[in-house]
Order: sequence, then structure tokens, then C-alpha cells
Amino acid sequence: MKSSSVILGTAQFSGSYGITNPKKHYSVDELVSILSLASSHGISRLDTAISYPGVYSILPQALFAISNKPNFRIATKFAFKGISQEIFLRQLQYSRDIFHSIEVDIVFVHDWNQLSREDFLVIEEIATVFPNLKIGASIYEPQELEEVLENMPSISVIQFPFNILNQSFLPYFRIMRERDIEMWARSLFLQGALDWRSTMNIFRDHPSIVKLQRLGELLNVSPIELALDFIKEFTFQSVIGVATSTQLKEILQALDLPKLNIQYESFASTDKRLVDPREWS
Repeated sequence: MKSSSVILGTAQFSGSYGITNPKKHYSVDELVSILSLASSHGISRLDTAISYPGVYSILPQALFAISNKPNFRIATKFAFKGISQEIFLRQLQYSRDIFHSIEVDIVFVHDWNQLSREDFLVIEEIATVFPNLKIGASIYEPQELEEVLENMPSISVIQFPFNILNQSFLPYFRIMRERDIEMWARSLFLQGALDWRSTMNIFRDHPSIVKLQRLGELLNVSPIELALDFIKEFTFQSVIGVATSTQLKEILQALDLPKLNIQYESFASTDKRLVDPREWS
């Protein structure tokens, strides 16, 4: 798997993302270290959202503090419930002003499950008015994907959760490819829940995590190596968030490892309290 297929997620930079992320506040220098390392390995896309606390403030500062300016592009997310073209334009202009010369060329719907039929129509109109801007949908459930496919021909990028335990979108890969929809897999580490080594992981004793731990210890591989091995057989963009540059190095090294001969189907879980972070609170 090439690092050029990796998209650097930025939710961690809000300090409140993931159950094994110990950081609460990031300095500009810490983000510069992460972004510089990402750029040096060919990662050129950042995934963010206007709603991530503090990220729209610190991320631009870090980007402009990098001495060797990277060629990043930005994908962001807006809430679309009740949106109008005027509100969308203001949010888009604000985002582009925040990131200055860095191109914002993809906007995801961030609240799909709250949209009405009227919102669908507005999104289609927006896609017509902004033909050079890709409109995507960030979703959680296969049912939401079915709604996108049925109602929204303008949606050209889908971002969805996908990992060893949550394989629910796998049956839809073929139709997304046939529709020429760009696939972005996120939550590859299930926001830290796959890390059986972390004492901060509230799911360490869950049977599904224990099963992963046994496999990892048998093969002498880390949680990160196992999580990334699972996705190596698929062709999509992988949204990967990190807490430190050291963690990013470990991920990049794991991506270079040869694919293990493992059949992962039996590791899929139907326990929503585990695989859906919205159920954790």
C-alpha cells in the first residue's frame, strides 16, 4: 500500500478524538512535525471539518509555519441541514480564506442522517453552481449509503468507517466503483479501540478485542500493523489520524510491510456498542 493513498485526518488535533489519545492541546510545532513528515512521504491531502474544535485555528498556523511549503489540498466538512446556497458560499469562502493559498476542493456533508428531501435538492443545486468543487458525504451506516446512491447523483466521494471489526460497507464496494465514486475509508483503528495494548482502551476486555490480541501476539504484530494489514487488499483512500509524528512513522513503516496471509471475515463484529463510536457516550 502506497503512502500516496493516505489522507491525513485532523480530528485528533482537536484534542478530544479517540479513546487512546492522551493529548488535549497541540502546539504549532507538534503539528508542523507531523505535517512535514506526512508531506515528505507523499501525503498531499488533509481531511478536516469546520466543526472540529480549534482545528480551523491551529492547522492553518502550522501549515504556514512549515519552512518547505508542502503541496497539500484540503477536504473539509459542513453541516448541511437547512443550508442555503448563501450559507454554503459563506462557509466555503471562510474555509478558503482560513487556508489561504491551500486549495479547498472537496466539501463533505457532515450530517447526512439529519437531512431532509429539501436539503437533498439544495445540495444538488450547489453541485451545479460549483462544478469544480467535489461534494462528498461522510456517513456511518450502509443505509445512508443506499440513500446517497438513490437520491444524490452529484455525490462523487463517500467517506465511511471501515476496519477489522466494522466491515459493513464491504458489500457496497463494487457498486461504488461502478458508479465511479471515490471511496475514503476512515476509522481504520476504530478511534483507538483496536489497540489491545493501551491501558486507556475501555474495550480491552471485549471478546472481539481479546480475539484480535491473540492473533496479534501469535503473529508478533502490533495493533497498528494488524489494522493496516486488513486494508492492504483494498483499493481506496485511507483517512489516517495520528497523535504524534512518532505514531505517523510507525504507520508509514507498517504500510511498507508485506501483506499477511489472514482471512479477516471472522473478525467482523455486529456489536454496535463496540464498532460505532456514537454509542460510546
